[in-house]
Amino acid sequence: MINSPQEILNILQQVPQATAIYDNKDLHIAYVNQDMLDMWATTDEVLGTNLGDSFPEFETQGFVGILKKVWLTGETYRAHDVPANILLDGIPTTFYFDFEYRALLNENRETYAILHTAQEVSSRLEAWAAVRKKEMQEAALNEELRSSIEEQRALTEEYMAINEKLSTTVDELSNSYKQLDFALDQSRRAKEASNLGMFDLDVQQDILLWDERCKELFGVPTESDVSYTRDFVAGLHPDDKQQTLAAVKHAFDRKQSNGRYDTQYRTVNPAHGKITWVHAVGTVYFDEQDQPIRFIGTVMDVTESVESRKLLEDRERKLQDTNEQLAATMEELTATMEELTNVNDDLATANIQLRHSELINAEVNTNLQAAFEKLSISERRLNLALTSAKIGIWEFNIATEVVHWDERSRELFGADEKEEIPYQVALQYIYEEDRQAVADAISYAQNPASGGYYDIQFRTVDESGNRITWVQAKGRAYFDGENNPIHFSGTILDISDRIHSQQRIDAFNRAIAQNALEQRLIVDAGKIGTFSFNPITNEIIINKHTRQMYGFDDDDDVTATDLFERKYTIGDIEQNESMLDVIRENNSFDLEFNLRTTAEHKKWLRMVGSKIWNEENNNLMAYGVIIDFTTQKMEEKRKLDFLGIVSHELRSPLTALSGYLQILQVKSKALENDKFYELIVSANRQSVRMKVLIESFLDIARIGEGKLRLNKTEFPAHDLLSNIEQMLRQTVTSHVFDVQIEGECYVLADRDKIEQVIINFINNAIKYAPAGSTISITAKRQQSNLYVAVTDEGAGIAPEDQQKIFTRFYRVENTYTETVSGFGIGLYISKEIIHLHAGTIGLQSVPGEGSTFWFSIPSLTIKE
Repeated sequence: MINSPQEILNILQQVPQATAIYDNKDLHIAYVNQDMLDMWATTDEVLGTNLGDSFPEFETQGFVGILKKVWLTGETYRAHDVPANILLDGIPTTFYFDFEYRALLNENRETYAILHTAQEVSSRLEAWAAVRKKEMQEAALNEELRSSIEEQRALTEEYMAINEKLSTTVDELSNSYKQLDFALDQSRRAKEASNLGMFDLDVQQDILLWDERCKELFGVPTESDVSYTRDFVAGLHPDDKQQTLAAVKHAFDRKQSNGRYDTQYRTVNPAHGKITWVHAVGTVYFDEQDQPIRFIGTVMDVTESVESRKLLEDRERKLQDTNEQLAATMEELTATMEELTNVNDDLATANIQLRHSELINAEVNTNLQAAFEKLSISERRLNLALTSAKIGIWEFNIATEVVHWDERSRELFGADEKEEIPYQVALQYIYEEDRQAVADAISYAQNPASGGYYDIQFRTVDESGNRITWVQAKGRAYFDGENNPIHFSGTILDISDRIHSQQRIDAFNRAIAQNALEQRLIVDAGKIGTFSFNPITNEIIINKHTRQMYGFDDDDDVTATDLFERKYTIGDIEQNESMLDVIRENNSFDLEFNLRTTAEHKKWLRMVGSKIWNEENNNLMAYGVIIDFTTQKMEEKRKLDFLGIVSHELRSPLTALSGYLQILQVKSKALENDKFYELIVSANRQSVRMKVLIESFLDIARIGEGKLRLNKTEFPAHDLLSNIEQMLRQTVTSHVFDVQIEGECYVLADRDKIEQVIINFINNAIKYAPAGSTISITAKRQQSNLYVAVTDEGAGIAPEDQQKIFTRFYRVENTYTETVSGFGIGLYISKEIIHLHAGTIGLQSVPGEGSTFWFSIPSLTIKE
């Protein structure tokens, strides 16, 4: 389950398409992945800006307007093959894109973000345009060639009676052109049937990976591992090895080649010596020091293409020989024509025309060869681009209802290795719930009203029925002059990651909505007031429970002054600073205050909150809750009143009892009864302990009423610590005390209260540390403060208990404390005493390693 926005961002980083997210109507760029940054030709500095501000050219081209319309209407916008001008080094450059602007809506059908995905299709459009152009050029050249041949045949027949040898030569020339057409057709078929092999070389680890086709081209068994030296270098033809390795070395030099690799060479099959011509294309990737780390590319069997080219060269040589023979024949014929004057003029004219036709034919052959080479390069680039993008290609023969598809398409459909499959069989590889929609989309694309466009997302399922893949199929149907569909082809792309990412985003949005609902239910059930406050504009928003607590009507305009311009209290003492000042000056706050609704009725409220940076307002916003704890406050006051009354009532009889015990203690010495004396001493010790406990309860009552007072005097802290050390060594034998007093330090403080705090720390250490362990007491001057710490070797305190240890009546409950008595008031009183001295108090503890309790109060300048 996704638990945080950061996890969503991590997921979005894995989306294979260029992706950006805008989170307000001004098209604020809240997220953009690296693919989109590359497409925009920029860096992540645009993150956090508005799209129109960072890319003014998008405004002028209308994209910003479309996005704003999507935000307002909530309707998703898609487009295909759309041109866009993007600034590359300040120069507008046109690219073509398929893109989608998807509005993300909340439960009120309001847009809260736009998901922008895009894919550059410039290469695809250029490739298709190049293919169509080359086909037209080839057709025109073939037509011109056939016209020339027909013209030559006509001339040959006209002069057949004059020279039988010339007629024979022309027939041979015609046969040569037919053989040339046949060779060209063979070359084209060989090119279409060629398969690509893939290689991947880890340069630094010297690890080479070949696919099955690559191993086949080098004569390596499919199940064998390969190495660069044993299989690649050894598999090269001896005549090509030097130039091939030089091409690899050149590709590894980034400055010379920029990592590009394009070469042809021969391989020799080690088993039977078969020689194969291979065309290899690849890219070398480099580290930051321009050292090659990865070499990836493809190889293609071009043996038939090379042999066809050689055959064409042989045909051209034969044609040249034929032309030379024809020239010789023409010279003989010219000599004959000189003797036959009457026939000679006509024959000379015919020869001139024939030579002109030969020149035209030679030029046509040259243009045809150049066109063929360019077509081969374009087709090779298109195949590489489609392979790199993992895009499948398919073609639907409308007349025969047969689907032709490449290896990638078959992989996405989970089909067998057949390159042709009946249309109805292909539909069975489509998920049953999507099958009818796909069939309808294909039928609609064959309707001229659709423009021939086909674009649909659906699921495929393999033959086992276990693997389901989301794909997006795009294509186009072409029509003849009578609007009958004649050709239908396109591409297919795996979009499973994109679909699954969108599903996870939708689930996350639902979880956020559910969490918000639960929070609202909690607030309503507990009648908790809430507020949000902008300290810059003083704008404030409150819920109905806050209005009810303060007595505001539903239509009252409430200001920050109405809510916060009140004095807060510590205990029952009202402070001089207002709550508004505290909220403005602090990042977090926890304040108690009383609110008098009538002359007789008063509420006790607690306001807790913190400031959080708000991206939309571009400043810190204060958010908080208000809790009515009047009932708890009154109950607490009753408890404190009870403690005060009981403590006062117990104080007088306890004082008398202590006096009697002291008299008995003196008298018992004269009786010389040791047992009786020990009992009197023990009883006296318990009365002293009870007196301390009653004083502690009275202190709690005074703290609750804000009446705990300090009797401050100036005294040396080291004298106080020395007295405590002497007392401990005389009265406590169960533990070892290590007292470290560093230098002299004078303080202006209540000596008795500070001693009470230190004794509380030491008593707790004695209670919870094992007998015989060491208790360390440290006192030193720390900058302008007196720092005192007590460290024990006890069981330590868990982190969750450390946060509550100074709370009134709180005691740690575990196996170590079950046998230790106490009320949980000593540390609470210590905290209040130190705070009244404007000091700080705390602890450090690791479970199993002991605890250190410390306090720090302001000190005076050391006296001479």
